Amino acid sequence: MQRYTEESSRGATTLMELKSQHLLAQVAQTPKGRMTMGAQTSSPYRFRRFLLAAQGDLPVLQKERQALLAELPDFLRNNVRSHDPAEALLHLLLLRLYEADPGYVNQPDLPPEVALAALGQVLSEAAGKPVEDAPPQVQHVLLASGQWLLCARRGPQPLWFRELRGLGDDQSFAAVLVHAELHKTADAAAAEEAAIAAGALEVPDNHALLIKANLGHLLVPLSL
Repeated sequence: MQRYTEESSRGATTLMELKSQHLLAQVAQTPKGRMTMGAQTSSPYRFRRFLLAAQGDLPVLQKERQALLAELPDFLRNNVRSHDPAEALLHLLLLRLYEADPGYVNQPDLPPEVALAALGQVLSEAAGKPVEDAPPQVQHVLLASGQWLLCARRGPQPLWFRELRGLGDDQSFAAVLVHAELHKTADAAAAEEAAIAAGALEVPDNHALLIKANLGHLLVPLSL
C-alpha cells in the first residue's frame, strides 16, 4: 500500500509499473489540525489481508465509536489507530464476520458472497435511520482481499467501471478500472456523458461490483 503527496514525483507511477493485483487510490485532504496523514491513521485501512476505503459520511459510527470499541475482541480493538469512521467501518465489518464464524477473519479463501452479506449489513448499520431530506450517509466502499475486490455503491453518487485489455509493450496488461467523480449537480449530466463516451458502465445504487483475481467481474445486489 502506497500513499503519495501532491509534491511526490512517485505519484506519477503508471498502472503498468505497479506490481499488485489491487490498486486503491483515494484522494483526500489532510484533516484540520493534522500535519500529515500516516499509513496507519488514514484511509484506506488494513487488517491482515483486508483493505477498505470509504467515501461519504458515517455519522452513526462517529457517534458510537466507544460503543463499537467495547464490542470488539481484543485482537481487533488493538488494531484501531484512528478516529476515522472509515476505520470503524472496517472493524465493524470484521466484527460481524467474526460473530458469524471466528474463522472467517483468517480464512484466506473467504467467499466474496460472505463478505458481501456482511458489508451490506454494516452499511445499513452505519447509515442509521433515514432522515427526511438528509443527504445519503455512505456513497462508496471498496473492500479488497487477496482474492477479490468488492466496490459497493449506496446512494446517488455514480460509480463507474470499465475493463482494459491488451495494454503495454507486449499487450498483456489488463485491468478493471473503477472510479468515482464527485461533482456538483449541475455537472452531473456532463460527467455521465463523459463516462459513457469513455466506455464506462455504471454500478447501480445498492449494488456492488465483484472483481476476482482473474478479472472476471459481475454486478451483485447489496443485502440491505
